[in-house]
Amino acid sequence: MLLVPAELIQAIGLAHEAMMAHLQHDLNLGYRRLIWAGLGPHMNSSCQNELIGLKRRVNLAILAAQMVLPIWNKFYPSDDLPYRCIDLARQVLNKNLDENVAWEQRNMFWSKLIDKGNRDQENQVVQGVGFSAVQVLTTALRDEIFEPLKIDLNLTDADIDPEAMDSSFFAAAAYANGAIWNSGSDSLKRQKFWEWWLKEAVPMAWAL
Repeated sequence: MLLVPAELIQAIGLAHEAMMAHLQHDLNLGYRRLIWAGLGPHMNSSCQNELIGLKRRVNLAILAAQMVLPIWNKFYPSDDLPYRCIDLARQVLNKNLDENVAWEQRNMFWSKLIDKGNRDQENQVVQGVGFSAVQVLTTALRDEIFEPLKIDLNLTDADIDPEAMDSSFFAAAAYANGAIWNSGSDSLKRQKFWEWWLKEAVPMAWAL
């Protein structure tokens, strides 16, 4: 197992401190971008080994989505959408699926979730599990969105377009029964999710 480098350990510590200090125990998007940068170069960088960073970030996204799959299974046991997304993401990483086909599938799954939300508005938090899985596939196709030298730690998920929100955001919202702007969300559950993500998932993603 590869040892987590000191720079990433420091980023995890800073992110955890910020999350604990947050009134609703949210982990700002800016800190998540700091973590992503610590996992390796962006796929569009000129670094010789740029794909290792992509693979780690996809693995981290998969771990986040898998964490909340039991919530999906409880409400939609016959719908395998999240599993299909994760499988397609792995196929993309392994170069076993044409990217144009993968993008078509990704957009179809996203549209299906929008339709499901319109039909079943009471369980929109649960549908966040599906969106988390779709964004696993999105990450495999384009990597996470970040610029290592231009990371704003104060950036939040409310500052970006919904389609740019990452897998961990949707997973945390599903786990906590809503995003921080949902009055019924559970801050303690959110804290538990982000502590798991920082202390367990990130090191696992680094080592995979």
